[in-house]
Amino acid sequence: MNETSENQRKKSLLGQLSDLAVGEELTVPVSRSSYLKSICVSFGLQWDKKFSTSTNRAQRTITAKRIS
Repeated sequence: MNETSENQRKKSLLGQLSDLAVGEELTVPVSRSSYLKSICVSFGLQWDKKFSTSTNRAQRTITAKRIS
């Protein structure tokens, strides 16, 4: 397991998302999709950051990318 994966496991999903720089992505299991989309909208507004999300049905993951 690489260092990034280990650090991501230690932080909450909310903490990981808040730490993303513009252009960086966070990928989680699709079971967390509702939560991830919700915090992208709610906290993105609060933090003045924009995110886009995309799903990978084959791998059963959802990815949030910080776009601004």
